[in-house]
Amino acid sequence: MGYEIGSLEVGEGAGNSWLKLEGYDLGHAHFGVDLQLTRSIAVGPYISASVGQYNKGTVRLGNAAEISDDLTDDAKQLHVWIQPGVRVQFRL
Repeated sequence: MGYEIGSLEVGEGAGNSWLKLEGYDLGHAHFGVDLQLTRSIAVGPYISASVGQYNKGTVRLGNAAEISDDLTDDAKQLHVWIQPGVRVQFRL
């Protein structure tokens, strides 16, 4: 479990607008393989996935006041983040 915040800002100065979404991170999974190159160095690919759901939104358009509210049940949808990569491990 965790909590995540995502934001997007557009424009510069007084005319900038932004959107922020907040919600819970419901679960993670990590899979990978380590290939031993030497006694002290291992390298290998991995993939990480997490599932979450935003439940609160905040928006500001230009110099207008911020509007913040809970999302409706129809707007709440699960989202998935997938992150591939390569890990290098050094053992001392």
